[in-house]
Amino acid sequence: MRKLATEVKALPLGGKNGLSVHYYITVDEIPGIRNNDPFELYGICVETGQESSMIQGITPHQFQIEELAERLAGSLVTPAHLEDIVQDMLGIFL
Repeated sequence: MRKLATEVKALPLGGKNGLSVHYYITVDEIPGIRNNDPFELYGICVETGQESSMIQGITPHQFQIEELAERLAGSLVTPAHLEDIVQDMLGIFL
């Protein structure tokens, strides 16, 4: 699996200290069934200094995972909420 950094967002907390939220696209190579040519499955990883959450194998389409990563970062989704948010958003890719 490879992780490709997409964005880092600052999540404001009370006082001076904020929390950096890092967003990554994950890439898993899967061997092909017929001619052994691999294909890629894309997922999402969100990390802060304290926690991390990853969902692999969301889509084989790079443009869809890039759009999802952009929406997650734009909404400041944290690792604690990643799974619920992605489950709610998956309908946009069906």
